[in-house]
Amino acid sequence: PRAVFGLGLVVPVVAVLLAGHVDWYCGLSGLSHALLAAALTYEALHRRGRVRLGVLALCAVAIAKPIYELVTGAPAFAMSLGPHVIQTPIAHAAGVAVGIAAVGYRFASAARA
Repeated sequence: PRAVFGLGLVVPVVAVLLAGHVDWYCGLSGLSHALLAAALTYEALHRRGRVRLGVLALCAVAIAKPIYELVTGAPAFAMSLGPHVIQTPIAHAAGVAVGIAAVGYRFASAARA
């Protein structure tokens, strides 16, 4: 849904800036994590059987990665992004939260209707 895209662009940026680790943020990793989390949440809610187990395994990895990054303070897949450029794990966690929340909210709203 559009909410995932919009919130996936805004919430990670706000989280990074509020955390105070950087003066400015320019990246789309929070959005990519939001979209992945939304897709996996949707599939986890709609699939059944073995396919659902596979999706749930992917969900576990998608959730564990940003948690690992937040706990250690280091990216799970470190890479050089250039001088004075760092990865921001909080953007990844915020993106995952947005993706799960947006699809979960939509699913809950549809169940009530």
